[in-house]
Amino acid sequence: MSLMATADRLEFTPPPEPRPVAAMGLALLAHLLLCVALAWGITWNRDSAEVSAEAELWSNTIQLAAPAPVETPPPPPPPPPTAPVQVPVPVPQPPRPTKAVPVAAPPKPQIKDAAIALERDKEQRRAREEKAREALEKQKKDKALREAAAREAADKKLADKQAAEKNAAELRAAELKAAEIKAAEIKAAEIKAAELRQAEQLAAEKLAAAKAAEAAEQARRNREAEEGRRAAQMREEQLRRIQGMASATGGPAATGNAARSAGPSDSYAGRIREKVRPNILFTEDVPGNPVAEVEVTMAANGTILSRKITRSSGLKSWDDAVLRALDRTGVLPRDVDGRVHSPLLMDFKPKGP
Repeated sequence: MSLMATADRLEFTPPPEPRPVAAMGLALLAHLLLCVALAWGITWNRDSAEVSAEAELWSNTIQLAAPAPVETPPPPPPPPPTAPVQVPVPVPQPPRPTKAVPVAAPPKPQIKDAAIALERDKEQRRAREEKAREALEKQKKDKALREAAAREAADKKLADKQAAEKNAAELRAAELKAAEIKAAEIKAAEIKAAELRQAEQLAAEKLAAAKAAEAAEQARRNREAEEGRRAAQMREEQLRRIQGMASATGGPAATGNAARSAGPSDSYAGRIREKVRPNILFTEDVPGNPVAEVEVTMAANGTILSRKITRSSGLKSWDDAVLRALDRTGVLPRDVDGRVHSPLLMDFKPKGP
């Protein structure tokens, strides 16, 4: 009964007046959100269109590069504040007796495009972060590769240096060994040469000793022979003296026991001077009358074999003139008894006897 009465009252209730202000507000809010979403999408597309480039510089000398700075992506702008959607609350109207008219539902806010834009912005931000992570990973990998290449080059350089040092040490050791071998060879050669010299010296000493012994033996033999010769000569002279006692030729005042005198006669010196003086060529005027004593050795026929000055006159020109005169004479006369007295000492004076 009550339900029917209520229905009767609503049927006759006048329709509510439309509220244009609320509808306009909702429309403006929806358009504002749409404009903000479009503007945000355009800005994001312009930011993502930036092109980045990366270049690496290499040099002949291996150097370790510093890590490249990582660009921190800008923080995403905060989402635009969403105005709270005001849902009109129907105000109960007093029932009308008229027929009920269906009330139109309020328009729903258009926030679907804004949610799509926000989702797309999140995806783009995730893509940028993923790209930044990939770039960072690539930089890390490149840095690791460069560090590995640098370590490999350093290891290779160290190995080459160690090999060079080893080769140099081996070369020095070989040179030292060769020098030691050469020094040992030189020392051995010096020792051998010293031994050879010592052996030669010993041989020379032995030879000299043998020669000295031979000379001493020969001198002894000569001495013995000379003594024998002198003894024989003394025996002969003794025999001649004994034989010549009966036929002596000396004067009454002679006191010898030989058959005749052994020295030259008194006239023999004058005869020799007369033979030699014409051959003396000397024209110098000298003070005094210096004497040149000459020893002359002759053959049995009087031929001069040798001559020498035994006592100089003090005037070399006179000594040379006397020797040249003897050379020109060649043969000296014999004594009165036919004998030749050799060797013979003679005196020569530039101004006569």
